[in-house]
Amino acid sequence: MSNVVLQGLGQGFMSTLFPAVVVIVMTMLTWGFEGSSGLAILAASSVSGTGFQGGIASFGAIATNAHKIVHLTTCPYSKSCLLVPQTIV
Repeated sequence: MSNVVLQGLGQGFMSTLFPAVVVIVMTMLTWGFEGSSGLAILAASSVSGTGFQGGIASFGAIATNAHKIVHLTTCPYSKSCLLVPQTIV
């Protein structure tokens, strides 16, 4: 059991390796080109992207919940079953 947990943890670390390296390289390049004002622009762009990512992540849960509500409240047979009760054969 602990082997599976450690494999999952290692895979999670490997999946964040590339984005972490990109962020480090971009921070170093920004500091080299623009100095501290460039880092301020980089920080502002990172913060503005966080709201977008949060909105996209929450949309999946909202869409799934709406789908379940529609699925539970609609008639699976036909539209006329809302008016006339039908029995399952």
